Amino acid sequence: MTIAALSLQKDATGGTTTGGTAMALSSDGVEVKNGIHVADAAETNFLVRTNVTLKTRNPQKQADGTYSKAKRWYTVVVPKQIASGEIVFNLVRIEEEIHPETTAAEQTNIEMLGAQYFTDSDLDGFRQSGSLA
Repeated sequence: MTIAALSLQKDATGGTTTGGTAMALSSDGVEVKNGIHVADAAETNFLVRTNVTLKTRNPQKQADGTYSKAKRWYTVVVPKQIASGEIVFNLVRIEEEIHPETTAAEQTNIEMLGAQYFTDSDLDGFRQSGSLA
């Protein structure tokens, strides 16, 4: 399949992750305005420690009486020391904006559609090489 024939599951109820090893993340004291920063404390090398930042902005009442959207950010950073010795910061960033009148079911649908970006094989070429085919 291609992006032009992309197929996503509407109203999905959730996804599963299989395999791997549990990585316990804990607060590392890094201050984040309206958020929290956690890291994999089991990684003894601070320079390549996986970390996650979560931030939030709640809806705000506007001058015209309407409300802005809530906004949530989720960023996972996985540092890597490359052959030259330099440390690079590979990451994935997810950003969500939801209007306060959106139902929980509608929000879940939006989130599940977004999550499929990482799992739908139709998008492999785009994720791996930027192919728009």
